[in-house]
Amino acid sequence: MFKILKQYNKLQLYINNYSSQNLMGKGYNNICSRKYKSEVVRIDYEQLINEKCDLEEKIDRAYGKNGLGLIVIRNVPEITEIRQNILESGFQLAHLNKARLKELERPDTQYYVGWSKGRQYYKDVDDYMQAMYYARIYSDSPIYPPDPELERKYTNIWPEELKNFKENYIKTGKAIANCQINLLKHFDKYLIDKIQTENSKEYKSFLYKNFSINNDATGMMAIYYPPSLFEHKNYNGKSDNWCGWHRDFGLLSGLLNPMFFTQDGKVVYLKTGGLLVKDRMGDINEMQYDDNEIVIQAADTLFIFSGGSIISTPHAVKVRDDIPKDLFRLNFITFFGPSFVTKIKPPGNMSFEELIKKDTLGMSNVVTKLREGMNFKDFITETFDNFVKSKV
Repeated sequence: MFKILKQYNKLQLYINNYSSQNLMGKGYNNICSRKYKSEVVRIDYEQLINEKCDLEEKIDRAYGKNGLGLIVIRNVPEITEIRQNILESGFQLAHLNKARLKELERPDTQYYVGWSKGRQYYKDVDDYMQAMYYARIYSDSPIYPPDPELERKYTNIWPEELKNFKENYIKTGKAIANCQINLLKHFDKYLIDKIQTENSKEYKSFLYKNFSINNDATGMMAIYYPPSLFEHKNYNGKSDNWCGWHRDFGLLSGLLNPMFFTQDGKVVYLKTGGLLVKDRMGDINEMQYDDNEIVIQAADTLFIFSGGSIISTPHAVKVRDDIPKDLFRLNFITFFGPSFVTKIKPPGNMSFEELIKKDTLGMSNVVTKLREGMNFKDFITETFDNFVKSKV
């Protein structure tokens, strides 16, 4: 079955090809999967780390007015093994007893450290089938001199009983963050002619210079529980029923290819991952990528620092009809953002009102007001206030 969606200039998006596939794992053979095809911009890791490589045209195709809002980095060194190790560790985490998982919660951080399950909602819809585990990548605590108590409160907590969990977590986060940091160099080249200020030279190498070292890179283990465990709730018919539509609040979000597990821990290989992305024209696309690739999406503070040139990417995760309902889905994301003390402001004299008008998809974070003097800690706090539940 073929359904032509739309054609916008050079970007033609397709949804096509119902095909049967052989899935490894007991009881999952010959399941029909719908494969979405669209123009996805890919670059090789060697191109990414080469500062002399001109990637501006590809960045424009990926993040510009006709793009999907993401780029795929392929052939990332060791990422296939790294992915397997961390996601298998995540499956073990999800099966710790409830009392232990409760000990790993940090509600006073709005669950931005440690374990949480069913604590988020989007557009008043509970994401009750999703659990998360947050930990910082480069240091156990954020750097926030104005409030040493806040630094203590946001200190990482680890499930020490899980062998190699912390090691796998940090290694994965750094592998993804390395790609994000290198991508900043190419964004700087792309944006230099787009950011018009009285002193445009101050934006030469602005992103890399300011955030390659002073950043808040935070990893998130995302655990999506089998829908069959929740049949008493109505998840059918929702396009975002594993994770609701939202946009991330940092600079860049880097995602592995997800893994699926049976309830007894066997890996099941699917050609569909369930990640939905809304492109710059508002069309919904399902992403497919490989085990040796990393997807990097744009997030809200990049939209702000770029003066609206790069819109953050709306995304969700759907339980597709052809995904077996008794499987776990696991993934790891690195949220690469500024340090907590970084002032959040558009370039030059641009006001927040002018900035938001450039977001054709609608500002994702329902912050009371983007205001002068707001730092990244404030931005995170007010964002989480809007989609983290204090009670379940």
